[in-house]
Amino acid sequence: MKLVIGKERAAVSEIEEQLRMTEELYRQIDVLQEEFEAGLDEEERNIAMDEWWEYRRSFREGKAKVRTLIIERQVVDVIPGSTRSEERKLYHDSNYRSFMAT
Repeated sequence: MKLVIGKERAAVSEIEEQLRMTEELYRQIDVLQEEFEAGLDEEERNIAMDEWWEYRRSFREGKAKVRTLIIERQVVDVIPGSTRSEERKLYHDSNYRSFMAT
């Protein structure tokens, strides 16, 4: 069981690091996108902004799913062997609210 928990911790750390790197890439691309849009006429700019908005929305949705996965993996780590779904739900909900408040 300790080996499995260790793997869960490693997986969470890797997921968190990948998320941080992806967030940083999106910040950098955001700057480049603004520079790109500045060189377009109004109609082209609106199209480019709409397309970029869709990519960002998709990223935010994916990021929310990843955060949920991280929290769920932490539940398994904190409550090893727990099979009670209500216990996991309560833990998940309280952590999610705490996370979103930051």
